[in-house]
Amino acid sequence: MATFVESLVGLIDMLKRVDAEGRKAIPAGIPVASQYGDLTGAHCEVEIGRRSNPVPAIATAAFDYFHKLASSNQFGNRGR
Repeated sequence: MATFVESLVGLIDMLKRVDAEGRKAIPAGIPVASQYGDLTGAHCEVEIGRRSNPVPAIATAAFDYFHKLASSNQFGNRGR
């Protein structure tokens, strides 16, 4: 019976063979495990790579965008 670590390594190796769209944005030399899924009206992907954590930068960009959007009127002008 495989240990937890062996099972996890096997799962990651399997996910490295998934041809997800997000893989195109990552340089070819970086090993990445991907998974995607679809529901009616939604598509989701996740990629796992061994680089620095991109989540803080992405979260900051998303917050800034929606903060600007929330303080803008229907024409895109921002209130003061």
